[in-house]
Amino acid sequence: MVTIRTATFEDLKKISQTHIQCFSNSLSSQIGEELLSNYYWEYMKENSELFIVAEDGSEIVGFCMGYLCEKNKFKKKFIAHNCIALAFRVALLVMLGNGVFYKRVSQLFVKNNTKKQEVIIEDTHILEEKGDLLSICVKSSQRGTGVATKLLLEYENRLKQFNRNFCMLSVENNNFRAIHFYEKNGYIIYKKYGKSYQYGKLL
Repeated sequence: MVTIRTATFEDLKKISQTHIQCFSNSLSSQIGEELLSNYYWEYMKENSELFIVAEDGSEIVGFCMGYLCEKNKFKKKFIAHNCIALAFRVALLVMLGNGVFYKRVSQLFVKNNTKKQEVIIEDTHILEEKGDLLSICVKSSQRGTGVATKLLLEYENRLKQFNRNFCMLSVENNNFRAIHFYEKNGYIIYKKYGKSYQYGKLL
């Protein structure tokens, strides 16, 4: 039976392994298990309550995590604390001609040169107190069983405990499975930029 609980630092290795299994074609998966664990550690140490895992026995079958938007300094801290290891990893990926790495980097370059984002919701009062859902991931063996929905609902409840009234997330516009999941759970598009949509939901 799958249970939902707060993640611990001891879970980071399994969380990273789950991430790599779920998002094998993502740029973040290319940095490897150890650096990915360090990346998630930066988020967990700040707001551990917003880092949730789904566990089946001793196996982590999914996780959900994010942050409070005014504290979005985690990526900078991760890069600062791991710059040498990251540099070596990037050099290795370049030497190996890693296709995923080259594709994702080129997409990031295109994204940074796209037209100004299209804003669909203008009510800044609604968006003042918000939280970001950075990642939700469920292993293929548990997809379609309701685990992702349980993780999402738990995350939203925890945001409300921080007096957040809006949950936001980003998804690529060709990720139809994820788009269907978020829309089914009440999320709507409020920004479009490049090949990504930003979805949000009032809590």
